[in-house]
Amino acid sequence: MCQKLFSNYYQFRYSDGDSDGNGGDSNGNGNGNGNGDGDGRSIISSRGSSSSSDIYKLMNTQIIKRLCISIFYICDEIIDEINTFQELESITIVNYFGAWFGNSFWRLHFLNRLRDDIVVNFDLYIGYSETTNNDIKPKGIKDDQPLTFKCNNLSVVFQYEVDDYYNFIYRDIISKLKFKSLYFNSIGPSHLLQYHSISKLNKTIESVRINNDHIPLYSLYRFLKAPNLHTLKFCLNFPSLSKLYTDSNKHQYQYHFDLESLDNTVNEDQQYLCPLFRSLPPYSMQLWNECIKLIGSNTTITTFEFFEADCHECDIGHNDFELDTGFLNDFIDSFSNNKTIKTLSINFGNSFSSEFLTSKIATMLDQNSTLKNLNLYFDYNFVNKISKKTTNKKCSINK
Repeated sequence: MCQKLFSNYYQFRYSDGDSDGNGGDSNGNGNGNGNGDGDGRSIISSRGSSSSSDIYKLMNTQIIKRLCISIFYICDEIIDEINTFQELESITIVNYFGAWFGNSFWRLHFLNRLRDDIVVNFDLYIGYSETTNNDIKPKGIKDDQPLTFKCNNLSVVFQYEVDDYYNFIYRDIISKLKFKSLYFNSIGPSHLLQYHSISKLNKTIESVRINNDHIPLYSLYRFLKAPNLHTLKFCLNFPSLSKLYTDSNKHQYQYHFDLESLDNTVNEDQQYLCPLFRSLPPYSMQLWNECIKLIGSNTTITTFEFFEADCHECDIGHNDFELDTGFLNDFIDSFSNNKTIKTLSINFGNSFSSEFLTSKIATMLDQNSTLKNLNLYFDYNFVNKISKKTTNKKCSINK
């Protein structure tokens, strides 16, 4: 049961901090509703000042297991109160109205005072705002002060980034904490300019899910090398990668690079991919080949999902691009000998050679004895053809 918390209670959307960022809506509907029903989650928020401790009056705190709180209301008084909740397992820092909170990350330092057994999650909705808040940082808090509290999940829904407008996601949150699960969802024609930097911090990450936004190639390379990763969902601009195989100047991709050293000097955060107007850097073919090898030899990933994504740079659709058969052959073949992936989801958009791809996927299934579920985002006839061609009857092929 989920308690309403405060005498000056203000209800708003919240989630339980899962990797997909799913939760209740503004009317209180969802896994826990506004009438106090749910699974032990509660919300901290107030119309008053965060410094007025008499606002925060709790009822039956012993039943609370998960708590949601706006970043604007994190303060010493709240932390003292939270630490008395004997059954509390986690709190989720939320922002759902698109309010600008880029000046409020100093408040995270208060979370260092949480009990050691309380885990912190983030569930953030970020919209473009022309106004900023006047959340003034106290003199006693320094920017270089480390964040020492435990954290698990980060969920970020964003739209309309302009000129690295959301750089605080990496700078103030991800770079200072050790997350296990990352979820990003673009709900506008926008590209987050941080994925390469984020992927370098891959030591503790177990799950990465990125919806409706492409990642640069170096980011894929780093995520595939994450030692504890079990779930990887991402989008790539496949026409750009296909051009590596067909570019008239492909001799530029034949040089050998030290990819590990190069990663210290190259940053692809600002990289936009458009097959109409841009070519990938000279090291890209070698980097792609390494990604192909890492997919085949990976021993930790069990769920692998990839989708085609537009570049967001031009207004021209890329549906007319026929993906090169060499590219399709290398990519699909990389899954043939993988021994850990059990669920594979494939979506090339409308850019594929259906007959060749049918045969290639069927051959991959014949050679792979580990896959249990293959999710194909193509028309039913295409899926049916693969089912008839493959001898693999253990893997469920889903449309």
